[in-house]
Amino acid sequence: MKLTPRRHELLSVYLLGFGTLFMYLGYHTQSFICESIIHSVHLEDPQRISTYAGYYGQAVHYTAFAVSSLFTASLHHYLTSKWILILSTILFAVYYLGFFYINSYYFYGSQVVMGIAYSLYNNGEGAYLAEHSSRRTVESNTGIETAIGHTSMLVGGLALLLIFNICPDEQSEEVSNFRSFSDSQIKAIYGTFFGLSVMSVVIFALLPTRQYDSIASNSPRVIPSFRNHFVSLAKTSIHTNMVLLFFTFFYMGVLVSFVLGIYPTAISFTASFARDANVVALYSTLAGLAEFSGE
Repeated sequence: MKLTPRRHELLSVYLLGFGTLFMYLGYHTQSFICESIIHSVHLEDPQRISTYAGYYGQAVHYTAFAVSSLFTASLHHYLTSKWILILSTILFAVYYLGFFYINSYYFYGSQVVMGIAYSLYNNGEGAYLAEHSSRRTVESNTGIETAIGHTSMLVGGLALLLIFNICPDEQSEEVSNFRSFSDSQIKAIYGTFFGLSVMSVVIFALLPTRQYDSIASNSPRVIPSFRNHFVSLAKTSIHTNMVLLFFTFFYMGVLVSFVLGIYPTAISFTASFARDANVVALYSTLAGLAEFSGE
């Protein structure tokens, strides 16, 4: 059955949304529990990884994301948006594999890889929407993709609740002042994230590529040199409007790092919450519900 241009757009957008959902499920949810997991591994074997590696790793990840964002946009001149999405999700899956046996070298290296993957995804997502939306439908298509793809914290919190109840903590909570994780829980959690990433790769591989009167197809395709790309970037960076927006961007960066990393970690390391395995999962669920309501 031949699809009309609008139905073709909707099919593309829904597939992009579900692929994003499965990819972000692991990305957002693991940031809530990463430091607690690393701390648990360190207590069992201090030689494997530093007790503060979760904090250092997130710093490495955000730095890699910021730096790689300067370069990854140029890849659109050599790779299609579909392949950029597939590549980014594969790199996310590579990161999750490291938690089946955690060590410092793989952990920090994979944090760099995940930062690059995140910047690739952001560029690929916007480009694919532009390739499968007209100027008339771009707002509705973006809303659909956001509503589906960015419910990851809500669904991820529910997934954590399920995992925590299927795989209860094997360690004694009487002697722990923080939310600890057993080896079986770690493998179950990151095995689930890896499986979801594989599903995301499959969905992105099925994305349609045909375009109908899209924004991208109606725009001139210019391939600037690497040098000209950075010259344009530098000029944009010092534009008055961009300078004014810098403070908003800075605030959003601090807020995101607090919501995704600092606050849930503080909950995990609060002695009065350590006995309840579901507090962090409930935080993710309710934060995701609030995010979904705001969309």
